[in-house]
Amino acid sequence: QANLKGTQLSNNPNAYSKGSQRKFIRITNGRLFAVYESMGNIYLERSTDNGASWEIFNNTVGKRLNSYPAHSPSIDFYNVNSSNGDVVLVTFVEDIDAATSRIMVAGLSDKLAAPLLFTQEVSLVDRSVQGYGNPVIACSGNGKFIIAFKGWDNGNYGIFYRRGIINNWQLTWVEVDPFNLPKISNTNNNSLLPTIAEDRNTAGISYQLAWEQSGAIRYCKLVEDANGNIAQTNHSVISNGSSYIFHSSPSIIAIGTGARVCWLGWNDTDPIVSAVVFKDPANSRFWSFGNNVSKPNINKSNDNTYYAFGWSQNNSTVKFADNSLRSVYEIIGITGKDVQISNGNGKTNMFANIFKAASQPYFFTMSNNLNHYYSIQKSNGMLVSSGRTGVIRKNGGEVYFALGDITVNNQKVEFVECSPETDISNISQLNQYLETEAFEVTDNSGFEYTVQYGIVDTSLASGMFGQGEQVRFKVELIDNNSGELLGVFDDVVYDQNNLTDFENILYQVNTQGIGQRTVKLRLKVEENINPVVSMVDRIDNEGALAKGKRKELKYEGETIPKEFALNQNYPNPFNPTTVISWQSPVGSHQTLKIYDVLGNEVATLVDEYREAGRHKVEFDASSLASGVYIYKLTAGSFTSSKKMMVIK
Repeated sequence: QANLKGTQLSNNPNAYSKGSQRKFIRITNGRLFAVYESMGNIYLERSTDNGASWEIFNNTVGKRLNSYPAHSPSIDFYNVNSSNGDVVLVTFVEDIDAATSRIMVAGLSDKLAAPLLFTQEVSLVDRSVQGYGNPVIACSGNGKFIIAFKGWDNGNYGIFYRRGIINNWQLTWVEVDPFNLPKISNTNNNSLLPTIAEDRNTAGISYQLAWEQSGAIRYCKLVEDANGNIAQTNHSVISNGSSYIFHSSPSIIAIGTGARVCWLGWNDTDPIVSAVVFKDPANSRFWSFGNNVSKPNINKSNDNTYYAFGWSQNNSTVKFADNSLRSVYEIIGITGKDVQISNGNGKTNMFANIFKAASQPYFFTMSNNLNHYYSIQKSNGMLVSSGRTGVIRKNGGEVYFALGDITVNNQKVEFVECSPETDISNISQLNQYLETEAFEVTDNSGFEYTVQYGIVDTSLASGMFGQGEQVRFKVELIDNNSGELLGVFDDVVYDQNNLTDFENILYQVNTQGIGQRTVKLRLKVEENINPVVSMVDRIDNEGALAKGKRKELKYEGETIPKEFALNQNYPNPFNPTTVISWQSPVGSHQTLKIYDVLGNEVATLVDEYREAGRHKVEFDASSLASGVYIYKLTAGSFTSSKKMMVIK
């Protein structure tokens, strides 16, 4: 255990698992601070040499910040002045007994020989409360700060907050009564893992707050006026439209009077699809990064010109993305389970602290500066894959179709440029950006792409559609010069009768017969339900979309059929087998059944979803007597039947 009290060591495998809590910062003079829990104690460490060495930063006995067993620390700082340096504030949870905990805050000066200024109680918390505590802290300058946490007050559950002011090293509370603290409106016992930030570069005080609630991410602002009064803006559910059903562990930064938020999103598909989701709450757009990811953490440069968010993939590979929202960068040479990103004076001064929990003692490893990994990725020629998703929402239901990882002869095909500031608010805008740049193909091109499509929550999807209403997704190949439609590779319709839960296909397109052309691939969305729309950019350096089953498309220079048709079986008459073929202009649930002349069903040949195209099945009538039979095709609202004869 003595070894676990060394620097940058912890016995808790979840020491960094809460990305919503900030645990790694750089203060004004450039010194680094890291906070974590080990053996039930809270330790604050300082590095004065840019992470080359660390010291436990506290003058108390045992050097821990807590008096009772403690966990869930979070950190922030503010600059007093050039003479007195910075005050570092740490909030955490102490478990007093089996029933009661308390939220604590400790203040430490980077300038004083005895750095601990105070340790004070913020509020008591009932340990039976789901996700109790998890405090987060944000400093707004001039000695002001706010702590938000999950709590309980006389049967009222939710996210509560308390503000403090430090003057001459003394702490004064704005909300004096710890038993009557303000609660964030519309929060409840399902509200978890708050995250908070404030931009000290901007005049006024506007705290940016996000939290998890009932599997969604919610967001609001707490704006303080000149008299110190707080006004809460209306909260919004910012995760709707991301194409993921579950959302957890948000991490936030404040830029101006707005925010940037990232979190963990996933779908309970087989296999499970998870990613880091990113959003500016003021914009309809989403971005998703990685696959099989950990909970992310975001931080920014001190002047707001740069930000980065990091995560681990498969509990090993460590990655990050930045405010360009175009690429994923890998932190080469360091693996780990969870990641924290520091602030700093730009990407040459910002680092990742990575926690590895493979065997005890678990340890932290600091990366090189983030700028270092840009040049590594460029020199290694790492391919960044991309995809885009069209998302359609109505009445709480949500369907999506993702197209991505498009390559021709192993060369990546990009989507058309769409700046991060572009807001997507209607179908026309959505279709404009669900299209690739032009690329060359010939009869012998190696052409691949991947699709994922499905329903975010099957229990809500049926409420999207009335009689005759539908959403249609089509993947089309277009001649770039003439605009000619060369082929429709996917044609998926969602309506009352078709609510396909999830599909994931890697297509390999045989281009024999296409000739030499310049073409574009596009995802086209058609609908008649007046929905809310959104677009998700999907980015990774290992493939933007998970790869499901593989399917080869034989390109023959023709489009998908323009109408339904059921063909006469061949041969006819027959004994004992024949082939029945048909064509469908759209994907739908289809049935093909055999009846005798009295109308009795004798066989079901097809009862499943079929994509647009031409289909055929072989029918074996060995068990049937000679005579006339009827085969009937039903595809959505289309029905057709024909006679055939068995002769034995």
